[in-house]
Amino acid sequence: MQAIYNSSITDGLTRLYNRKYFYNRVTQHVQRHLPISVLFSDIDNFKKLNDTQGHQKGDEVLKQVAQILKDEVEEYGIAGRYGGEEMVVMVTDPGIKMDAFAERVRKRIESETIVTASIGYSKYKKGLSAEELIKQADEAMYKAKTTGKNKVVKYE
Repeated sequence: MQAIYNSSITDGLTRLYNRKYFYNRVTQHVQRHLPISVLFSDIDNFKKLNDTQGHQKGDEVLKQVAQILKDEVEEYGIAGRYGGEEMVVMVTDPGIKMDAFAERVRKRIESETIVTASIGYSKYKKGLSAEELIKQADEAMYKAKTTGKNKVVKYE
């Protein structure tokens, strides 16, 4: 039963939590008005990697990036695969400086893999829904992607 449950809440390739589980956990924290932050990452030029080096190489890179996110957040929250090459992190420790945390993740991806990542993050503010919080982090990531890639942007 445990194995079936685990496979229902995790992504088969990366072993990160799946989008639905991640969203539900963010929702639980938001409903309790707990101080959380959401980090949204997207691997830069991932389609090109798949097209030039093959999907097997792409899968390998996804697993590497997932492991970095998992390692970095294990004491402070959870990591999930949002879809494709997009991965998300929920940080539940209000003492974590998100700019430094996100930059550390970005640097590790750049130095330990053959790819870079654009990262955005947002902090929960009273009145925000889980959906809005995730959307803000996504918008910040999009800004990172459209203003040069391989950088961290905070939602403002």
